[in-house]
Amino acid sequence: MPAESGTKEQFFAELKTLIAKAKRLQASGFGGQEPEAATCHELILPLLATLGFGNDSIKPEFKILGDSVDYLLKSERPLIFVEAKSLRDSAENLFEEHKEQVLRYIRNYRVSPEQTRMEQPVTWILLTNFAQFHLVRVSESAPTFFFTLDELWSKREELWDLLALENLEAGRIEELYDQQHKTTLDQRFLADLKRWRLMLANGFALRNQTRSLAEITLASQQLLNRFLLCRMLETNRLIDWNKLARAYQHYETFYGDTGDKAFAEILRESIFAEVKKKFNTELFQQPLLCDTLPLDNNVLSMLVGHEPLSPEVAAMCGFESGQGELISFRHLYNYDFSRMSSDVMGSVYERFLAHKLSQNGGRIVIEDTDELRKKEGIYYTPKYIVDYIVAHTLGEKTRPVVAEAKALLGYKNFKGAFAKIRELKEIKVLDPAMGSGSFLLGAFDHLVAAYADYNAECQRFKKERNGSGMLFDAPDEIAVSVEKIAQFVLTENLHGVDLDEQALEVAKLNFWIRYMTVERDTMRETLRREKGRTAALNLLPTLTANFKHGNSLIADKAVAGDTAFDWEKEFADANKFDVVIGNPPYERIQVMSQYAPESVEFLKANYRSAASGNFDIYVCFIERGLELLKADGEFGFICPNNFFQSEYGVETRGILSDGKHLSRIVNFGHLQIFPSATIYTCLLFLRKQPQKEFPYFKVEDLEKWQAGNGTLPIPVTADSLNHKEWNFVPSASQPLFRKINLLPHKLEEVADIFVGLQTSADEVFIMDYLGETKSTIRLQSKSLGTEWTFEKELLHPLVSGTDVPAHGPLPHRQFIIFPYKVKGDKAELIEFSEIQKKFPKTAEYLSKNRITLEEREGGKFKDETWHRFGRLQNLTRQAIPKLCVPRLVDQLHAAWDENGEVFLDNVDVGGVTVKPEFDGLQMPYLLALLNSKVLRWFFPFVSVPFRGNYFSANRQFLGQLPIKLVDPKKKSEVKLEKEIVERVEKIQTAHKQQTQLPEVLDRLIRHNASRVACNLAHYLQKDFAAAVTAEILIDDVQHTGFVHEIQIEAEGKELTFTATVSADGQAGPSPLPVLRLAFKDAALQQFIYASWKQFLAANSRQRKWTKGKKPEAIHPLLVNTLEPLVYFDAAAGDNLRLIRDLMKTVATEAGSADLAAIEAEIKKLDREIDERVYELYGLTEAEIKIVEGAQ
Repeated sequence: MPAESGTKEQFFAELKTLIAKAKRLQASGFGGQEPEAATCHELILPLLATLGFGNDSIKPEFKILGDSVDYLLKSERPLIFVEAKSLRDSAENLFEEHKEQVLRYIRNYRVSPEQTRMEQPVTWILLTNFAQFHLVRVSESAPTFFFTLDELWSKREELWDLLALENLEAGRIEELYDQQHKTTLDQRFLADLKRWRLMLANGFALRNQTRSLAEITLASQQLLNRFLLCRMLETNRLIDWNKLARAYQHYETFYGDTGDKAFAEILRESIFAEVKKKFNTELFQQPLLCDTLPLDNNVLSMLVGHEPLSPEVAAMCGFESGQGELISFRHLYNYDFSRMSSDVMGSVYERFLAHKLSQNGGRIVIEDTDELRKKEGIYYTPKYIVDYIVAHTLGEKTRPVVAEAKALLGYKNFKGAFAKIRELKEIKVLDPAMGSGSFLLGAFDHLVAAYADYNAECQRFKKERNGSGMLFDAPDEIAVSVEKIAQFVLTENLHGVDLDEQALEVAKLNFWIRYMTVERDTMRETLRREKGRTAALNLLPTLTANFKHGNSLIADKAVAGDTAFDWEKEFADANKFDVVIGNPPYERIQVMSQYAPESVEFLKANYRSAASGNFDIYVCFIERGLELLKADGEFGFICPNNFFQSEYGVETRGILSDGKHLSRIVNFGHLQIFPSATIYTCLLFLRKQPQKEFPYFKVEDLEKWQAGNGTLPIPVTADSLNHKEWNFVPSASQPLFRKINLLPHKLEEVADIFVGLQTSADEVFIMDYLGETKSTIRLQSKSLGTEWTFEKELLHPLVSGTDVPAHGPLPHRQFIIFPYKVKGDKAELIEFSEIQKKFPKTAEYLSKNRITLEEREGGKFKDETWHRFGRLQNLTRQAIPKLCVPRLVDQLHAAWDENGEVFLDNVDVGGVTVKPEFDGLQMPYLLALLNSKVLRWFFPFVSVPFRGNYFSANRQFLGQLPIKLVDPKKKSEVKLEKEIVERVEKIQTAHKQQTQLPEVLDRLIRHNASRVACNLAHYLQKDFAAAVTAEILIDDVQHTGFVHEIQIEAEGKELTFTATVSADGQAGPSPLPVLRLAFKDAALQQFIYASWKQFLAANSRQRKWTKGKKPEAIHPLLVNTLEPLVYFDAAAGDNLRLIRDLMKTVATEAGSADLAAIEAEIKKLDREIDERVYELYGLTEAEIKIVEGAQ
């Protein structure tokens, strides 16, 4: 049975035939036929027919301003242009060959009267000669999709998706375009927004040289906002399509080169006046500042795409020197604004607002740095966060109203239902730091949806009434829908304030754009009905009364000047709000003090949350937002979560716990919500009315949480919180947490906790170890980029956080120059003349770095003590016995510097020493506690998370650890302490052996000149069969995948190799046993195990063992490809003898040759220590299971 015309099956069948025909014609030609016409007749038109286009769907020679494109494909509406060329066209790239013609069509189409008459204009043009297919979007200047004749069959599905009549009608090509561009659209649009503003700013500055930067900035933003709103009006067909572009075409035709009137003036008199009359937005009120400043035509011509960006304008704007030059320039008509989601627009605008204009060398440039963004605390909130906050604040207010209104409809009380739904107008929503309006736009969508839900129910009742006739007992009235819902929401419900006037204007622009999307059809009908009317239509609402410029935190004009904001005056009829939502700025007081010291002092004096004097400004917004709530109000912010634990958060915790305001917390812990900055956040929900308890959610998987599953709440009673640190513990663990936390002594009470050395010139003072002799040490200098040999006396090993293992020895990986003499509790800088005399090599090195050292902190070190450290804290605490704790830990752990050999690196690692009054507390015992499972379980509840699931172990958090002090009167406790100390000493020895054994083995191997690198397969040959046998565990030795990790485990006389594998390199990897070796020769087992462990440790940063983008066979990778081993003699027997001798030497030097046995001993000792710590802390079996289950 033949395939139905225009179906995919017919297309595939015909395509194969057409491809074969095209290849024949490429070789033979068309005989006497004209090549382009023959290509159309023989190939292109038959292809279009198989795609579903009949004769009535193909309009040939479609006119565009004097030009004609070969075909317009259409159905009920125009779909796509086709420009046909000859199959015999020899151009290597058909688009490049005919680029000028295609782009001329595109330019002319933008200003063509034909376009304005189309209800939905054409957005694509296909350039093809059947040997090549180039699909170009009319808003762009290069193809998005491209096929060659040789690719047509393999890409037949994509070709059908793009060009079939049914798919073009359904907009499938737009979906594919969005998929291809969604990751870059926001980057491109942001780059061009910045360029457009720079072009306008420099254009204004050139003609208005007496104007201030603030005036130039304001004028350029006003005009840019007008252009953007006009483009959105065009997109929604509320003014003629491409009206701005056509206006310049008409202007040039009418005025030519006379220069009688600038284009900006024509815009004000025509389009801008028309928009003001029809839509009545304050943005088009004349005269704004931008209306009073002259502006040259060339900037506007390039902005609307009438002419390309000139090198002169690019140079004037600094595009060639870092103002976004990596992404090619695109004008206003290179963007299809109908394809931009509100999320893209919002994200771009928030980032756009963070880039300020400044003057540099006579031109306007963008102060374009990530630091500026961080300094201003500007972070775009993702839509899913906005939606969640809106649903759990505003949703609490709207749900009962909508439900009751719909219920009244059900009772056919239509008047009552309408009165009830209009109660929504009483819900006042505020964002006190609104930025570009993302939260209020979320609230807008929510309220519009609430009205739409009610209206849909009204329509159902109307249909029921009209469809079945009037019921005998029905009242005469009918269900009444709410009209103009977008206008009601914008003018009745939403309120916002922002300190940034530019942000406020952009927010208004966003509101008008969103309003258009909701009310477009109504607005278009009004324009049609009122065509020719001279009176103003006022189709867009005025927003000045609801969205205001000001400082939400300060009402005192003496402090904040014109930005001082008096809530009662500015929002006289709504100075208390039902809902307060937002993302307040995050800015530490240290930053704010640099540019607004008076404001800082005001906040300290007037806000309880700022009373500590060291605060982040978001806590003031929390306090202000709570004050602005009505008695039954709902509050929702996304903000940093560190106020739960930080010292500056003590008053905020007091405010919220005293009033029992907490209604919900969603803590994201270490998970990152803002992709461009590392900020640890939570969603904070409050109510004005006291709450007895609230749910606390700790999100471990962001994707699952977004999907609405995977995160169970922890119920928290309000009485359990106060001004002290907040520790949210799961319900099942709360009794154990309280039990441990009630121990009378905390670490901060019994020990001093301190940080390391702060040089302020680490690249000079800190160097990597290379080697040493008896009296000298050789290091690699970062500052000089070379090796340097020093006398040993002033050099000390330095440890960073990554150098500190649990119980393990501390490495001498890097060293620090310490130019001080320490006597008791005093440190004295050694004079440089003395260093020159006693340590000339060190003195010469310092001299070569003298300029660097003197220039620290703006030249503060230009004196005789130029070689001193930047900070003098803790100089005397380095060369003493101490415990070392990394600043960031995935689980709490510590190491013991028993002899005070190592110095500590800045804040990266902390030191712990026992206070004199607790000198009975033994260091090995304290070390055991800090490495115990009990305190490892406890610690995350009192710390704060960092990216990568790490926790902060600085003094503030370490100090909260409950330390069990042994009662000397209790023999059982004394006995347990003794046993713990004994095992700590043993585990220290075992860890040293664990570290030394691979090092000794590696050194001995490297010193053996007969060694040859080899793979595991070498030892699986039959010559070694008496010593080792192999069992393949994988189902197929050719099983392929991407190997992420390799593990080797020892048990008895066996070694098992396991690979963590994913099928496609993207899916989550899972463990896959590959090989098991059974040994009859103990030395060979020890040799292979230690060599593999050393090899894996050296490659621990390897993310994937499989090279390339294709999966590889797993078994051959482990057995044949990797070479972690060596052999010393080709004869198996002699080689085994040499290995036995080698491992005997290792045992002599390292204390053991059996790395697996050492690891097993460490596990055993760790377990025995934990058992005794459990007993000391009084844990029951059930409580031990809680601790063990979490690790």
